[in-house]
Amino acid sequence: MKPRRPGLVVIDNEAVTALADPANPKHTDALAYLEVTNERRSRAERVRVVVPVAVRIEAGWDRRRAAAANLNRICGPGDHQLDTSAADRATELALLEPAASVVDITVAQAAEAAEPGPVAIVTSDRGDFERLAIHLNRPVVIAVI
Repeated sequence: MKPRRPGLVVIDNEAVTALADPANPKHTDALAYLEVTNERRSRAERVRVVVPVAVRIEAGWDRRRAAAANLNRICGPGDHQLDTSAADRATELALLEPAASVVDITVAQAAEAAEPGPVAIVTSDRGDFERLAIHLNRPVVIAVI
């Protein structure tokens, strides 16, 4: 039986920064990963891209600004909110991995909060996410850009 492909893609700050700037050396890799998700959608596969609000804040991505139009189009409207329950789980993860940044913890929490099944995290920080993934209740694919 073929393993399920991730139904959710969570992008971190480095991926947002790369996607926002075509001159960024990681732009092509980040864009290629999201293009695969778009191709999967065009074949009617269920896949969503989400961005934790902490990532948007750290990256300075204000969706209302005209300069954000391309990034909004590439990533879609999927913000992951940090409500009380999500903040409580993020706090648990922070206590388990105190060296991880708050933003990385919210990325991990967003990955875990998704519907059942595998999830992918697009990042340049494999190490932190491998350590966080150990504590998540779902399979995680770490897509390094």
